[in-house]
Amino acid sequence: MSRGLSTDIQNALASGKFGIASLLKLSLNTTYYLTNHQKNIVFNSATYQPLGYIVNLDDIVEQSSMNTGAISITLSAATTTIMTDLFTNGHIDKNVNLYLALINDSGAVIDAPFEIYAGTISSLKYTESAMNSSIRLTVANQWSHLEQYSGRRLTDDSQQRVFDGDKSFSLRSQVGKKLTWGIQ
Repeated sequence: MSRGLSTDIQNALASGKFGIASLLKLSLNTTYYLTNHQKNIVFNSATYQPLGYIVNLDDIVEQSSMNTGAISITLSAATTTIMTDLFTNGHIDKNVNLYLALINDSGAVIDAPFEIYAGTISSLKYTESAMNSSIRLTVANQWSHLEQYSGRRLTDDSQQRVFDGDKSFSLRSQVGKKLTWGIQ
């Protein structure tokens, strides 16, 4: 099954004469474009730079049912710019896109890269030793946010944080009980 792949990509896959490059788009405070290929790759008007940061990408498993999942992406020798951005401006729920590009014998991209994973950063682990430093990002897929609540909660504490002294939700814990309104 072609899955909507172009004829050029299908032909390259059938011939077996291609290389593979991963393209990583980190949308933090600044957007970073990284690749594990040996030279720059231009895609969607952005230049993915081969700075040697991408060390490991977890295998992406396709399943027939929707599930909450995550992959780990390990970056090594990350510049202080990326680390500062992650630690200063926050990293939780920042978008990450991972693309796969097929490369021909002359080093050019065959057709256009295609997205193989999209999600948001759910955690970060930084390790450093005398010889190495690395950042391991856990990137959760879109279904991981399915059970999260957004915005405010309908509790008295939540209401007090925004409108101090408001009694609107003071009887919220008694919902379902018979309430008598009026003067007591």
